[in-house]
Amino acid sequence: MVNNKIINAPKGVPSQIQGKDKLGQTLPSAQMASANTDKEGNCKDRLCPIHGDQKLKMRGRTFEGIVIKKLPGRVTIQFERMLRLPKYERYEKRKTKLHARLPSCMNNNVGVGDLIQIAETRPISKFIHFVVSKVILTKEVKL
Repeated sequence: MVNNKIINAPKGVPSQIQGKDKLGQTLPSAQMASANTDKEGNCKDRLCPIHGDQKLKMRGRTFEGIVIKKLPGRVTIQFERMLRLPKYERYEKRKTKLHARLPSCMNNNVGVGDLIQIAETRPISKFIHFVVSKVILTKEVKL
């Protein structure tokens, strides 16, 4: 029997431990991730650019950024860019946030703080116009 500690979450936010709720039942997002991959590791995600039956065509621009938020089926990345100010003959840093679809076969490989590459594709939803193409650098976990 594993001893799980329940962390006190802020008011109104459910406490979750590794894909399980307070009663120890598996959450739907964890079930979905395991159901979309078979025993060989191939994903059954229809919108996966590598394995899907409706393969998303990666075209246009690509960006590299750090994952700041991970949600079921998508990630949010952030990267800095330099903007020139002609009046002052200087440059300033600006941050850009983009949402990208996270295929189920890459769900376990991507975490918050990782450096990933995303590629442009057709619009999948209101915000998502990119898909995760590869993981460049993973954040090391300190124990």
